[in-house]
Amino acid sequence: MVKWLIRIVYRVVAQVYPWLIKMASIKNDKAAAWIQGRRNQQSFIDKIRHWPNGKTIWVHAASSGEYQQVLPIMKAYKAKHPETRYVLTFFSPSGYQQWANETIADAVGYLPWETSGDLTTFIDTIQPSCVWIVKNEFWFHFLSRLQKKKIPVIFISTFVKRNSHIFFPYFRDIVIKVSHFFVQDENSAAHFKENGINHVTVTGDTRIDHVLSLTDKQREIPRLETLKKHNSMVFVYGSIYPEDMKIIQPFISEYSEDVHIIVPHNVSVENINKILFKLNRPATKYSDESTLVSPVIIDAIGILNQIYQLADCVYIGGGFNHGIHNTLEPAVYGIPLLFGPKYQKFPEALEFIKLGLAKNVNTNLEFSSGVQSLLNDKEAIKSKSEAFFSKFKGASSKVLNTMHKLGLCQN
Repeated sequence: MVKWLIRIVYRVVAQVYPWLIKMASIKNDKAAAWIQGRRNQQSFIDKIRHWPNGKTIWVHAASSGEYQQVLPIMKAYKAKHPETRYVLTFFSPSGYQQWANETIADAVGYLPWETSGDLTTFIDTIQPSCVWIVKNEFWFHFLSRLQKKKIPVIFISTFVKRNSHIFFPYFRDIVIKVSHFFVQDENSAAHFKENGINHVTVTGDTRIDHVLSLTDKQREIPRLETLKKHNSMVFVYGSIYPEDMKIIQPFISEYSEDVHIIVPHNVSVENINKILFKLNRPATKYSDESTLVSPVIIDAIGILNQIYQLADCVYIGGGFNHGIHNTLEPAVYGIPLLFGPKYQKFPEALEFIKLGLAKNVNTNLEFSSGVQSLLNDKEAIKSKSEAFFSKFKGASSKVLNTMHKLGLCQN
C-alpha cells in the first residue's frame, strides 16, 4: 500500500513539475531557459543520429559543479579508450550554458523531463553502452526506463543521508538495480548497505582531482592584482546572493582600506544593481574601462576559481538560499573559508569545519569575528589544507580501477 501510494504521488509530481516551471518562466529567466533549452534539441538529436556505430557513454550532471566531479574520470577514460564518444546532458541551464562549448563531450544537451516522450527518443537515439550519473540525480522514471532496456547505470561521487528518500518503498526497488555506486564517504556506503544495497565503493570526491588540476593551469588577472596594496588584505566573496550581502556589507564598510572582490552568482544587470545599492558606497565593476577601485563587482562568468588565488580569506555564498557553492576551489589554495548555515549536504564543508579550516556564520557579527579568528590561524590552516588534499586526491583513479576490475562499462 505504501509503495503504491509513493509511486502515485511521485508520478503526479513528475507530471505537474514542468507546468510549474512553465508558469515560473513568465517572470524567471532561469525557468525560461529550462523550458526553452528543452524545446531546441533537434540539432542535438540529429547530430547523434548521424554518428557511425561505436561505443557511447551517456554522462548526466545536474549542473556545473557536478560536471566538474565527473570531468577527471571522462578525461582519464577517454585517454584509455579514445574511440569512446560522450553524450553529456544537464538538468540546469547554468550548467549547459557554461559548458556547452567547452567540454570533451561529443554532444551536449538537456536531459528531457522524465515523463515526456522525448526521453524515450533520447534513449533510443543515443543507445548508450552505459550511463554515468553524477552525485544525486535520482530521476526514477529515467532510471526505470534505462533498466527496462538493460542499460548499465553507474552513479559517481554520490553522497546520501540515512533518511534519504531513495530508501523509501518503490524508490528503493529502482535504486537497488543500479549497477554500481561510487560514493564520497563511509557514511554514505553504510546507509546503502543498511538498506540491502551492497554494490557500493567508497572513492572520495572526484572534484578534488579536478580542483588540483586547476591550480596547475591558473592564469594571472593583472587588473585585479593591481588592487592589492602594501599591508592590505584581499577578501573574495564568491557566488554571492542578495541574502549574503547583509552578512558581508558591514564588514566591507568597516574595513574599507582592504581589497574586497564580490563575485555574484547571478551577473545580470538587475542583480548587479541590487548589490551596488546594498553596498551603499562607491564601487567599480570588472567590465568598467576605468581603473578598478575596491570594492569590485565581477560582472563576468568563468573566472571565479582564478580570482580565489588572490584571496587572503573567502566567503562562499548560497548558505542562506539552497546551499553553499563550491568550497574546494578556494580551499585548495589553503585559504580560510566562511559560509552561511546551509552547508550540511556537503561532506567537504563538514570536514573543513571539523579541521578548523572554515567557519559557519549566521550574522554579520559572527562573520567579522570569524574572519579575525581564522586569519590568526592562517599558517595552520594552510598546512591542514595541504594535508587534506594530499589525503583525498586520487578518487578518479579509484573509480576507473574499480570499473575495470568489476567489468563495468566494458561492452
